[in-house]
Amino acid sequence: MPNPTLLALGGSTTPLSATERALRIAAEAAPDVTVTFLTGRALMLPIYDTESRHRTSEALALIEAARSADGVIIASPGYHGGISGMV
Repeated sequence: MPNPTLLALGGSTTPLSATERALRIAAEAAPDVTVTFLTGRALMLPIYDTESRHRTSEALALIEAARSADGVIIASPGYHGGISGMV
């Protein structure tokens, strides 16, 4: 049986931000799990356009990673009492 897979999403564009470091600590604590990290600029996607079928390569990578993951962990910095708009 293959290892379970986890998609780890970090909602900060700052490389190695506190949020991304916390995400990596949490995701890497799971033993025998294959983790895909999508953080920083990989999450800078265009606004979703319901009238267009075009998807950027970044959007397609996110969709594929989410579809194939057994679980998802999300980390977001706090913005005025809410979560990052990237998340």
